[in-house]
Amino acid sequence: MNFNEALSAIKNGSLAFRVGWNDRAVVWLKPSCVIKAEWCKDPILKNFAELNGGEIEALSVLCMCISDDNNNKTIVSGWNPTAQDVLADDWIIVE
Repeated sequence: MNFNEALSAIKNGSLAFRVGWNDRAVVWLKPSCVIKAEWCKDPILKNFAELNGGEIEALSVLCMCISDDNNNKTIVSGWNPTAQDVLADDWIIVE
């Protein structure tokens, strides 16, 4: 499928990946939420939340989980597709 079709599925809660990624990455949408200062381990985020009355809104963002050769996983929060990703027709929805 193309990127627009994949993005529509992602917006509806699905995970998606590209065949060209060789099963090493998956993309999903982290929905918006309210973050409370007491939950924060990041001191800068905690400060922003405290300055905002103890909580702050976090907007929706695309995320990616990447696996390396040893199947160790890394999260990319705020993933942005490349031009190749947007133009690709090898997107697949994870069932």
